[in-house]
Amino acid sequence: TTITPKGQSVYLDGFAAADQLRKENPDAFHLLASTQRRYRCIDDAEGWHLEACGPVINAIHREDGWGPVTSIRHNDLDRLPDLPPYPVQNDDSNFTTFYDELLSAHAAWDNILRRDEMRLVIDLKCGDCVLVANQRCMHGRYVFEASTYPRVVMGCYLGMDELGSKWRHSGFSFP
Repeated sequence: TTITPKGQSVYLDGFAAADQLRKENPDAFHLLASTQRRYRCIDDAEGWHLEACGPVINAIHREDGWGPVTSIRHNDLDRLPDLPPYPVQNDDSNFTTFYDELLSAHAAWDNILRRDEMRLVIDLKCGDCVLVANQRCMHGRYVFEASTYPRVVMGCYLGMDELGSKWRHSGFSFP
């Protein structure tokens, strides 16, 4: 089905994408699950200076391999340049190998994320509300002409610690 871009919201289950990568390219999965990436977002107008560090794919590491995926982290706009793991021999070939393998793993990941069958596309209507767990769900929207498809998006962010606290305080179980 061809989608006419008019600002539809696009969602993707990061856990399903990670599991697909694990099936198709176990080496890429391993690299993205074991390499620490650094992220930074600074917005002086809003007063943000966010920093984070962790792998693209967080999964439980077991002696016999990788267990369940517990979260994903994917934001190319906020990702800082990657540094080879320490310690590294002072040899240019080690750096080249590190960057080539990381680039290849990220290309395999991006290939899965671009697949239409991995995406849920929704036309939101005025007043619709969507809650997204950023640790699992990737989200965005297709391009649109603002004069034809006016849209106002209001964001509200809640950390998992605050959410867990409220749930437990209300008598619910929270992992």
